[in-house]
Amino acid sequence: MPLNVMPQQNLLTLICAEVGTSKLSEAYLLAGATLEIPGASPSLLQAVQEELVSENNPVEVLVKAFHTAPVTSAPMFADGVKGVMNTDGSAVEFQIRRIGNAPEVFRVQFARVDVAKLILDTDQKIADLADRVHQLERNTIRVREVEVQTR
Repeated sequence: MPLNVMPQQNLLTLICAEVGTSKLSEAYLLAGATLEIPGASPSLLQAVQEELVSENNPVEVLVKAFHTAPVTSAPMFADGVKGVMNTDGSAVEFQIRRIGNAPEVFRVQFARVDVAKLILDTDQKIADLADRVHQLERNTIRVREVEVQTR
């Protein structure tokens, strides 16, 4: 299956495109002296290798990709940063983690956002909030009724 590459192609957009549109609903990469993406499709591995041609350091490629990708996240590449990227109607969340004390070894985890489940969860939160507001309104009416009766 060929990748549906985003206009601003880079390491992150390539992986998010695969996670967002293929059977693969999650992935991770390890960037250090080498770059590894366990379980990646051959087309993704080929596209990533093409990205690495211009740089010898996979971490530098990762940092550059972070700063040029169309993501919703923190403004700087750092340990613990999370982001969301939209690709072909799917949202893919990712998180960057430093591995151990090594200054130049990172893991990035990617997961497709289940929009249907998110909508159901949000609907339930709204229903729960509506129930709490309704209960509060009933309690307020009772308090006012008691105040009127005690006057």
